Amino acid sequence: MKEHSMHRVFTGRYSVKKILLFILFVLLLLFGGFHMIVTAKAESVRPSGTQYYDCYMIKGGDTLWEIAESHTHSAYPTTAAYVRAIMDCNGLASDQIHAGMNLIIPYTE
Repeated sequence: MKEHSMHRVFTGRYSVKKILLFILFVLLLLFGGFHMIVTAKAESVRPSGTQYYDCYMIKGGDTLWEIAESHTHSAYPTTAAYVRAIMDCNGLASDQIHAGMNLIIPYTE
C-alpha cells in the first residue's frame, strides 16, 4: 500500500518536474527583485554629470574615510556615500586599505 501511495505522489497532479519548475520560478522572481532593489539603490547615489577618475597612492596611516573627505565632491550627498563610491570603483569589499595600494578616485565635473 505504501508503494502505491508514493507512486501516486510522483505521478499525480503535481509531478516532480512541475514542482521543481515552480521552485525555480519563485527563486528567479526573488533574485530579480533583489537585483532591482540593489541596482536602484546604487543608482541613487551616482552623481550626475561627466564621471572622471583620479589615481591616489595610499600612504601609511591613511583611511578610506579621510581620503574621501580630502577628495570630497559636492556630487555625493555624504562622505559615507563617497566612501561607498570609492569602494565600488575599486572593487573593495571592506574599507580596509594598506600603504602602497593605488586607489581610483571617482569625481564629476
